[in-house]
This record gives sequence, structure tokens and C-alpha cells, in this order.
Amino acid sequence: MSAPMLKKCVVLATGGTIAGWADDPSQAAYQAASQPVNAVLGDLSPGTMVWETEQVAQVDSSAMTPALWLRLQARLRHWLAQPDVAGVIVTHGTDTLEETAFFLHHTLPTQGKPVVLTGAMRAANHPQADGPDNLRAARDWVAQAPAAGVWVVMAGQAHHPHWVQKVQTSPASAAFSSGPAGPFAHWQSDAGVWSLASPTPMAPPPQHLRDAPWPTTDAWPWVALVWSYVGAEGREVDALMAGANPPRAWVVAATGSGTLAPLLQEALQRAHQRGAPVWRTSRCVWGQGEDWVEPNWAPICALPPVKARMALQLTLMGQEGG
Repeated sequence: MSAPMLKKCVVLATGGTIAGWADDPSQAAYQAASQPVNAVLGDLSPGTMVWETEQVAQVDSSAMTPALWLRLQARLRHWLAQPDVAGVIVTHGTDTLEETAFFLHHTLPTQGKPVVLTGAMRAANHPQADGPDNLRAARDWVAQAPAAGVWVVMAGQAHHPHWVQKVQTSPASAAFSSGPAGPFAHWQSDAGVWSLASPTPMAPPPQHLRDAPWPTTDAWPWVALVWSYVGAEGREVDALMAGANPPRAWVVAATGSGTLAPLLQEALQRAHQRGAPVWRTSRCVWGQGEDWVEPNWAPICALPPVKARMALQLTLMGQEGG
């Protein structure tokens, strides 16, 4: 009788600090996205699985684009459809990791398998590089499969894409947080075991965003993001709406519980009257809620601004049929 086939853990690399390299490891400066995927993995063992690797992109995540999202999504679809693949790890820069995770969460059929996004806050040759531990934790998540779907694994914690945000820019290990919702699970590094958080993690509210098929990158509607602040006059709203190709819709990062500077509110209402939907979220890091003040022409989206922008973009694509 032949031995059972080992499952594959696929690693799709996109660059980022986890693939960064410093000419002088004692200094803070480094070049992100300079190391190929196999160098990033180094001598890390796949454990009970075997590695399969692919370099999907090689960028600092500030240069991530919808076109790269679609390429990554296509490669994920390919690998997740393989019966011998246990799950997929995506290495990614931390600056836009939460946006990529949110996009994949709402657009990728994961075939009941885990997809884990991870990265690093320190370059690969930093004396205290955190990439190797994050990769070990991601590997163990794939091997143990405590939950299918898309997850963010950083600093020994697993976060749901709906809640997770990058909240620190210094090379601290706890750069990501899910706020009051808390992490979904914790990794016991000494034992290589994942345990679900207690009490039961907060479930994200339902989202009614479109699945596949997706339009081409050029077909994505322009959703502009604007912030409310002391003295905000909405001049950028009026200027863009007066252009030849105005934004299809707007998201405004409001103050507190959805309040807007009066002149900005008037400008957004003019945009709304011209047919551009307006969604409101809060510029506060946590606390988006459902009991905010009017106006009702600018409905509430209980997501951080960048995720609210993407949610509105995906909603428009669904309404317009791609």
C-alpha cells in the first residue's frame, strides 16, 4: 500500500517588509520587497506538509493595485482548487495588508480551506526579524485549520479581515489589532498550537457584497474618500464633481458618531443630488456604530474609511453588473 500523499502548503509572495533586506542590519533603513519567496522561507520547515511557492508580485504594499489584487485572486483560485492543497499563505507588506484581506474575504471562494495573510514589521535580516515567527504561525494555521476562509496572522494572533487594522507604524510586534472585537485566536509558539480566543470572538456583521465574476481593473468605479475636520469646506468635492469624469461615489470619514463640518456636508449633499452616493464612516479608530446622527441621504457604513471605500466600490460593481 502506498503512503498517503502529503498535503501542500502554498506560499504566494507579493513582497513587503517580510521580503526586505538592509545593507546594514543594525540600521532602520531597508529595501522592501527585495528578496524572493524561497529566500523569505529560508530553512523554515513545512512541518507535516510540503511547500509549493510562487512569486505573484514583488512590491512594497503601498504600491498594491486592484490589478495585482485580481492577479493574486486568480492564483489563489487556482491553488485552492487543487485537492492536495491544504491551504495558502500570502506574504504581504503590512501597510495595505488589511485592505487586501478585506477584498479577498468578500471575493474569494476558499473551497473550505484557510488562506492566511502575514507579513513583518522588520526586514528579513534584522537581528530581531519577526517574519520567521509569523510564517511559522501561518504554517501552523494552515496545518491545523482551526477555521477556513481568509485570516490575518501577525504577532501570534489571528484576526478576522472585517475587524483588523494596522494601528502602529513602529517596528513593534503588535502592529495589528481588532479593537473591541479582539483577535480570533492565539498561537502558542512553544507548542506550535492555535487556540481560539476566550470569550467567543465577536462575529462580524453580515455584508452583502458581490461575489464573482469580477470586471476588469479599468471598469472599477472611482469612489473618492474625503475627511471631515475643523474648517473643512468641501472644496475638493465641488472641484472633482465639476470635472469631466467625476467620482462615481463618495465615502466621508466623519467626526465622532458621523458628524460633518457644515460646509463639507453641503458639498457632499450637492454631490448626492448629482447622483453620487455618499457613505459615512468615522475617522475614529474604533467605535463605528449603527446609531449615528442624520442626514439619511448619507447612510452609515460601520467600517473604517478605507474598507468602507472598498465596500462601496464592490457594491456599485454588483449593482451595475460588472
